[in-house]
Amino acid sequence: MTIIRDDNPHRNNDDSSCRPPSGTTYLTIGQDLFSIQEYVTSLYNKNLHEGSNSPLSSFTPAAVMVYTSLFSIENGTSLPFDYGSGIEYADGLLNDLFRDQHVGLQIGLMLEGSEGCDKINNGLVDDQIKLLAQYLESSTASRIFLRVGYEFDNPSFGFSDNPDSYVSAFRRIVTAVKLELSNSQRRHDVARVFFVWHSWAAPMSNKFTLMDFYPGDEYVDWIGVSIFQQVYSGSAIGTVEHVKGVLDFAYLHNKPTMIAESSPFGGFAKTDPWDNWYEKVLNIVNEYDISLWSYINCDWESQRERRGLGFGESRISANDEISNRWRKDVIGDTSRFLGAGSLLDCGGGIGDKISMRRGDWGLAMTTPVQGHGEWSTMRELVFCSTGMFVVAGLILAIAMKRMLMSRGRNNYTHYETMPIVTFKRSESMNIFDLNKGQKLLSRFREVYGSGSFYHTMLQ
Repeated sequence: MTIIRDDNPHRNNDDSSCRPPSGTTYLTIGQDLFSIQEYVTSLYNKNLHEGSNSPLSSFTPAAVMVYTSLFSIENGTSLPFDYGSGIEYADGLLNDLFRDQHVGLQIGLMLEGSEGCDKINNGLVDDQIKLLAQYLESSTASRIFLRVGYEFDNPSFGFSDNPDSYVSAFRRIVTAVKLELSNSQRRHDVARVFFVWHSWAAPMSNKFTLMDFYPGDEYVDWIGVSIFQQVYSGSAIGTVEHVKGVLDFAYLHNKPTMIAESSPFGGFAKTDPWDNWYEKVLNIVNEYDISLWSYINCDWESQRERRGLGFGESRISANDEISNRWRKDVIGDTSRFLGAGSLLDCGGGIGDKISMRRGDWGLAMTTPVQGHGEWSTMRELVFCSTGMFVVAGLILAIAMKRMLMSRGRNNYTHYETMPIVTFKRSESMNIFDLNKGQKLLSRFREVYGSGSFYHTMLQ
């Protein structure tokens, strides 16, 4: 966990929409089941060959991405379906491949262009919207990011000449889904689903602007952008300036940003693909403090709908140089990118919760935070030793007791918990990791004024 002072000019300090702490980014991998599986298993395989004993789950991303259509919502979500670019199957990813790993879900929701939007606006698809809300409620994803009519400005998707119809459809879907979720028995689902407005980041037709397609702040939680060819010099379809234009728009509207789709167009056939694409994308992530990065890890040429379009090969495992740099700069120990479990407590500022695994030891920092109101919350971070189970009720009881003891008449004190380092199935602390933890503690105290180490181990 990297702690960075929140002085980035592109970051507004509002975490109500699941924005991660400044200087960190949720890593998301797509876009079909087998490509996502290949991403995780190939990295695990490479590490095993190099003598590492990191568990398979340590390569699981924070979220996975899938696609579905509002007009057949079960396809790609509760049922496997191939739209032409591999099997889409959200439940297969969440409940089988990454079961109990607290993975989030990023969904590209197809609206079938202006014709589909007209049907939505005329109330002909209300039953489908209800089915969508029911699926979102039933999903086991830790958090869900719904890209409604993604790449609205991409001419091939049929929205780009009719912004009014698109805006009305976006608003109708968001309003109906929120109402459905708010009436459900699981009221927290309203805060578990976030609506994403996603731009293609390329020149628009008919002199339209982003504002022409914008549904409004009350309907949009996140703003997304695609990055494919824009970072290449001489790109004929969109440039870095188009990407930055969307990100600047998001900042002006105080919205968290995501790179909603990305892949090095042309694959690895270009010279120096890391420097020419990945490094440039990472520079954008750092400059704009991007909150979520979705990377499409696939062999585009093997997919019937993408074959011959020039996308090429983007599987990390297909190029040794890319694989090595990725493991160092994207999923390495000092990387900004967050993996599985990081979305469990998103929007919680410095008190990030991580998934618990038996056999892990660890350290965490706690700091008392003064506030005002009727109640506070207590977040405990527990590292378990092999063979033990943490009883959630016991943790909750301890949390409630501490909360009530600290509750004042008009103010309260609660304790924020920050993970520092974990020691995977180890019997002793590694001095390098301990030193790293001490350095992070010093940074923490510089930024937040106080903090201490906290070590819990059950045997």
